[in-house]
Amino acid sequence: MPGAPAAGRVCQTSFGPFTESIEEYDPSRYRVAYSATGEKMPGFVKSLVNSWTLTPAGSQRTKVRMELNAHIAFPFNVLMGWMMKMQFRGALKDSIEDLKHYAETGTPHPRKLKVQGSKKAVAARQALA
Repeated sequence: MPGAPAAGRVCQTSFGPFTESIEEYDPSRYRVAYSATGEKMPGFVKSLVNSWTLTPAGSQRTKVRMELNAHIAFPFNVLMGWMMKMQFRGALKDSIEDLKHYAETGTPHPRKLKVQGSKKAVAARQALA
């Protein structure tokens, strides 16, 4: 994405390694959106796009809005949509918690450090190098 400081990243998640590619980057609006793909993503998941928007919320405070759009193929969207929504909700909650910890301490959340040091995460980074 032109203007973005990076094209994306590879990260290890509870769903396995994912490649996140920047789709939208607007520093004037404090907004970034990225698509996510992974080897273990089921074929019925057609696309995942997550967007983050930051807005001032008073002195020394910022509101973070995350919106995950998942395109799930029929009939899986009906049969499994509720379960996937619950899983994604948990992943987004962890992401917000990680961001809050980083903003307040300047260091990654201990949970994130543990995942980043895992064999799977190291292998995923080495595969991209």
